[in-house]
Amino acid sequence: MDNINNIIANNLKILAQSKIIANNNESNLDGKIIDLETAQKVETKARQLTIIEKRTEIGAELIRKRVLSGEVTPSIGLFKLKAMQKVIANAIEVISDQAIAELDEDHMGSVVFDGYRLEVVEGGKYYDFSNCEEVQNMTEDLKSLKGKYKDAAEGLNKKDSVTILGDEPGTFIDSGGQICNFPEIKQRRRHLKLTKV
Repeated sequence: MDNINNIIANNLKILAQSKIIANNNESNLDGKIIDLETAQKVETKARQLTIIEKRTEIGAELIRKRVLSGEVTPSIGLFKLKAMQKVIANAIEVISDQAIAELDEDHMGSVVFDGYRLEVVEGGKYYDFSNCEEVQNMTEDLKSLKGKYKDAAEGLNKKDSVTILGDEPGTFIDSGGQICNFPEIKQRRRHLKLTKV
């Protein structure tokens, strides 16, 4: 499996680099006379891109078909696809900074290839309150307050905990005698997690 992942990662890196090179070569060749060797290099890079893309697409489609036909269990099929996804995500992470630098350097801001636009999007502004004592204190108070409500809701389902219900449905009485509403309990969607062992 590691060998397959390494091959996919290398193919993806070659794919990304070749797309950039091919795109740059195509834009540099506009209106110019070039020699046969340069033209063959550009054509070879373009063919390599197509082969790598097709291998990835065929691999994913093959896994999907084998799962649907019952040849492979859904969990094994998904495992293989998630493993491919991690390799692809890693390759994207490795080359993203280089792609941003290239787009900045060429003052393009974006590039269009195969019907897709890749563009640099500036990071959004956010505030870090870690050095603001008042905000940190209020955050801790909020955390404590949420804990009180959570404990009351959890106490309904635990044998060793007591929650005093209020007169109104969906309420409880806290330790200070105040009537409080129970928080709404929501369930996150189940998902699968893939980790390398």
